[in-house]
Amino acid sequence: MPVFGKTLFETVLDGIEVEATEEDEDDQDDQDIPVRRPRIVAHFLADTSYGERADERPLGELYEDFGEPPTSEPDTPAPPPPPVWLDRLSESSVGADLGLVAGMSRPEIREKRRLFARANHPDGVAEQFRDAATIRMTIANRLADEALRRA
Repeated sequence: MPVFGKTLFETVLDGIEVEATEEDEDDQDDQDIPVRRPRIVAHFLADTSYGERADERPLGELYEDFGEPPTSEPDTPAPPPPPVWLDRLSESSVGADLGLVAGMSRPEIREKRRLFARANHPDGVAEQFRDAATIRMTIANRLADEALRRA
């Protein structure tokens, strides 16, 4: 993408040439030979000493400092408790839990459906309870759709 009529690469090259030219003038005072040295800034590199270790023990012995690995099996989590609505799968009990009453407006019906879904959606329960939650949501959606048609 051109920046001020030049590509980014050309702009960088111009910057290197300007720096080199300023350095050349300093070098030309000392010597009459022009030298072009593009500068690479590497101040982000850390001082490292490769091959040196504070502890001279063989690498295999260094793991002894951490002790023995645990031999017991990790505790399995307790199964989640069943939801309170697990035995309420009939249409009348889902309708009562949904809380629809005659004369509700369309926004009120949608809000009731949203609140019911937040508490009963299959994605929000443990895997072993998803079939029951799917049944409840199916019934609740059907009841809410009927209420929306009547409203």
